[in-house]
Amino acid sequence: MIIPKMSFMNSGARVTAPLSSSFSFPLASVLLFSSCFFACSKAPPPSTPDEWKQVALSGETMGTTYHVKIVVPESETPDPQTLKKEIDQDLEAFNQLLSTWDPDSEISKFNLHDSSDPFPVSPATLEILKTSFELFEQSEGAFDPTVGPLIELWGFGKEERGIEPPPADAIAAATSSIGMDHLEVRDGSLTKALPHLQLNLSAIAKGYGVDVIARVLEERGYEDLMVEIGGEVVVRGKNLKRSAWTIGVDSPWQTPGKRELIEVLALDECAAATSGDYRNAFEYDGILYSHIIDPKTGWPVPESVKSVTVIASSCMLADGAATTIMAMGAEKGLDWAEQRKDLEALIFVRDDGIGVTRYQTSGMEKFLQKE
Repeated sequence: MIIPKMSFMNSGARVTAPLSSSFSFPLASVLLFSSCFFACSKAPPPSTPDEWKQVALSGETMGTTYHVKIVVPESETPDPQTLKKEIDQDLEAFNQLLSTWDPDSEISKFNLHDSSDPFPVSPATLEILKTSFELFEQSEGAFDPTVGPLIELWGFGKEERGIEPPPADAIAAATSSIGMDHLEVRDGSLTKALPHLQLNLSAIAKGYGVDVIARVLEERGYEDLMVEIGGEVVVRGKNLKRSAWTIGVDSPWQTPGKRELIEVLALDECAAATSGDYRNAFEYDGILYSHIIDPKTGWPVPESVKSVTVIASSCMLADGAATTIMAMGAEKGLDWAEQRKDLEALIFVRDDGIGVTRYQTSGMEKFLQKE
């Protein structure tokens, strides 16, 4: 999990119609952000830190919590309750689209649509699917949002968490009913080649929700902000001390009852997300089985990769890419990330012979906070 240190301790898919890079969302127009490695120019700020004020908001969404911080001149302090109400409304509308826990959500209705007839979906869902298709193809299927049946089978979904691996024949049956290449996007609708195909966008939707709220705040004129949902973060501008936002990366080897950081990042104008096997897993016969499922085998990825942190231009991309690297494995995932110009990655691996092995892309170093 990534948590703002200062604020709280806490392939072959067919896309036959172009998807817009922007769309209307309730109370927000959500645009994918340009590169996080170039800061936007701003109007001259107040001359002293004493003239700035920080507004902090928090609440619950998507089965987790959110935290928002806005830094504004003292004379421009917004009404916290009004702003929180707007944020809650946007998050509720977003949740009604993509929650697999809500039987009335758009994604739940799509999953119950056992037919090859077109199923109309919202522009927001299409936007997330556009990035999902790209990650699916670029990773040769390692990232696959149709693994929902396997997630449920292993007990990492709505049902009670698993206590032992499911039968091999059940794994094989579930694996045969997945694959993004069985999904077609056309004219604002989704068509299943396999009638029982399902979508679970939890590996990317939370990051997208962070982007939604960050964009809402930017459209209201706020330039210095931090938005976090369940550990996934977007930052813009500077913090209250007028320096880069510092973001703590939780150690995947936590001592029970004690929060421990393995790294601290200094971020400005970008997003970060972490995927790790310590968040949702169970141990059986000495082996740890995590919620990150390999779509090709139907089994959780090997436990050697403990966590992956990705910095990218949007939280949706960071969120999806972190899961992708987890599924690909450390060596292949690092090579995949290194070849990309739109993200950096930090990977921690358990090595029984050494202890902990750390991998990172060549551009990651500039984000690491120095002592």
